[in-house]
Amino acid sequence: MVFGSIFGAPAFLHILAAVATFVWSLAPIVRWREKVTAKTHSDLLVFAREAVRRTYEEWVRATKAANADGKLTSDERAEARRMALSTLARLVAGKAREELDERLGAGTAESLIEEAVRLEKGVAF
Repeated sequence: MVFGSIFGAPAFLHILAAVATFVWSLAPIVRWREKVTAKTHSDLLVFAREAVRRTYEEWVRATKAANADGKLTSDERAEARRMALSTLARLVAGKAREELDERLGAGTAESLIEEAVRLEKGVAF
């Protein structure tokens, strides 16, 4: 008898509707997140390939030519990876800056920094 009155109560029905709505909307949200993640990975892979290409053209090719066997040592391979990571970081940072300027307007980054400095000076500096 008590269970019948609980399950038929308006508050229980509202909670049940909220849970059902959440579950129903969860699948599209998960699909959207997967789509965004895949696009981000694809974009980053383009930058990574460009970083590897630049590293090869700027350093690896000459280093391999200078070695008697035409191959990189393990230390040189590690250095090439570090150089490619550094190049990747510069490429991604440049793209992020372009996106910021494109979305918010040129000079926005500088104005945001100036505003942040003013705010931080009032608080911590």
